[in-house]
Amino acid sequence: MTTQAPYRHRQRAALTSDASFLQRLFTDDRRPMLTAAGLTRATLDGLLAMQWRAQRASHARMHPQPLDSIIEVGGRAVGRVLIDRAADRTHLVDIALLPEWRGRGIGTAVVQDLISDARSRGDAVTLSVARDNDRAVRLYRRLGFVDDEACTPSATYTALRCT
Repeated sequence: MTTQAPYRHRQRAALTSDASFLQRLFTDDRRPMLTAAGLTRATLDGLLAMQWRAQRASHARMHPQPLDSIIEVGGRAVGRVLIDRAADRTHLVDIALLPEWRGRGIGTAVVQDLISDARSRGDAVTLSVARDNDRAVRLYRRLGFVDDEACTPSATYTALRCT
């Protein structure tokens, strides 16, 4: 899947050789939040590695046959999108961009492409987003996502649906 705006990006299947990039993407996202805890570098690195393994195990258990794609701009890996397709929905499991590539419209374009693709098959797009991730919640609402009434509310996550 390729789009023209705002940056020409493409998605390709994630490969085993992308594991180090995916781990860096994960840790680059979480390191700033955990640095404030005052942990030593070694402790912080160990904690991030443990969280990375836990997330991978959770995704594998909950989404055994996902479509895992790397988002590239100019041949450089800048993010990932992980989706799980079911009979009547496409679930956005994870989307992440390297910090220096955020705010450039790439994530918006990837989600818009996902919505368009799902609609062409008559599917809804579902996702869960951390309630305190204001930037992501605003993006999803702007793109037409509404509360998913079929899901049990959570104290930390909001379930959204776009049809």
